[in-house]
Amino acid sequence: MKGLLVLSFLFPLALHSQIHFTRTEVDFTATIVESDVRRMLRFSRPVDSVKYRYMKYSWYAPSMMRVDLAREIAAIRRLWDSVKDSIPIELSSVDVGHPRLYTDISTNHVRAFLASAEWQKHVRRRGRTHEYHLTDRVMMAGNVYAPLDNLLGEFGYRIVGYSTEKHGLMSAEELKELGFTGTEIVPMPLIVWIRVEKKEE
Repeated sequence: MKGLLVLSFLFPLALHSQIHFTRTEVDFTATIVESDVRRMLRFSRPVDSVKYRYMKYSWYAPSMMRVDLAREIAAIRRLWDSVKDSIPIELSSVDVGHPRLYTDISTNHVRAFLASAEWQKHVRRRGRTHEYHLTDRVMMAGNVYAPLDNLLGEFGYRIVGYSTEKHGLMSAEELKELGFTGTEIVPMPLIVWIRVEKKEE
């Protein structure tokens, strides 16, 4: 069915909130608004497939504050639970936003690069330069999105890799806000695609 179909079912998520569903030809989205925060979980499928292979979680607040991804996991779980029996889901890719959106993920990200011998060797040789594939490997080795990986495990998936784009370097101010010295050289992608696959039984 082409165009946008707004589904009329509403399910309670919390005492004063409801989940709203919208559906297009290739997307199925569950949305909840609590106070001034809007949270959305969208599943998408290729036009030539009945399986929904991509999941994107996003949130918006007027203050554009940062949050901990670990605290968003309950919302993602509830939204996912609300749609899992309505569409055939077989994920290969997930997007919850870049590390800067989440204080805990930013901290995990910095620690992963500080702990990586391969990244430190790169810094000694090439200084403040970017290497996309190296960034992807370090993020995977450091399990930067650990809270998400744990949630995916509950639904039978696991993270198997990252693809990143639009790299910059974290500023001294950002690093200090997270409790680091500010002298660390850490790349920060603005786009992060998380590759997932079904866990072996």
